[in-house]
Amino acid sequence: MSTAESPFSSQEIASQGIKPDEYADIVRRLGRHPNKAELGMFGVMWSEHCCYKNSRPLLKQFPTSGPRILVGPGENAGVVDLGQGLQLAFKIESHNHPSAVEPFQGAATGVGGILRDIFTMGARPIGLLNSLRFGSLEDPKTQRLFTGVVSGIAHYGNCVGVPTVGGEVYFDSAYSGNPLVNVMALGLMETPTIVKSGAAGIGNPVLYVGSTTGRDGMGGASFASAELTDESMDNRPAVQVG
Repeated sequence: MSTAESPFSSQEIASQGIKPDEYADIVRRLGRHPNKAELGMFGVMWSEHCCYKNSRPLLKQFPTSGPRILVGPGENAGVVDLGQGLQLAFKIESHNHPSAVEPFQGAATGVGGILRDIFTMGARPIGLLNSLRFGSLEDPKTQRLFTGVVSGIAHYGNCVGVPTVGGEVYFDSAYSGNPLVNVMALGLMETPTIVKSGAAGIGNPVLYVGSTTGRDGMGGASFASAELTDESMDNRPAVQVG
């Protein structure tokens, strides 16, 4: 099948963050064109935010194996053996784009995401860190972003009782168009049990716990992976709001 036969326009496909060659790959894998829900799910799962498709070649240059590495890439968080029965889970995540258009909520949900990835491994979060980059602090826009991001990070950490134990912030005009909001969480595990994200076996029950999708819909991850433009503020509803 060719993309010319697609039930979606090129604009609809692009709105999901999917490139023409990626759409052709989707059709090849499915043996048919996706429906609207499937297109949205591919847009989410094949986004930079979820699968690191652009940064993966760079990330592969880092060492990911060793005698003390218990969990490497592919799970919700990495886990290393600290010795004496202790294991450390850690996760870092960037929330640059959401924070640029909705600084408080964008930064807060970044913290929430990495805390989630820590405790889903079976660990207890014990500390948060952050690394922030903004434009010139003399710029009123930068002042608004800086205040909102710092408040969002602090608010989420305070709500769940996990302290921010370290961080750094730099200001340079190079970041005027796109601030960098990198947050990290650390968690301790005192048992040898590591919870993995994969499940296998026929007949296992599936439990869905939590509220239904909010106004941000299912496009938050693909939105977070898009390039910042003058129209990006129109996508503020794609940022999760607690």
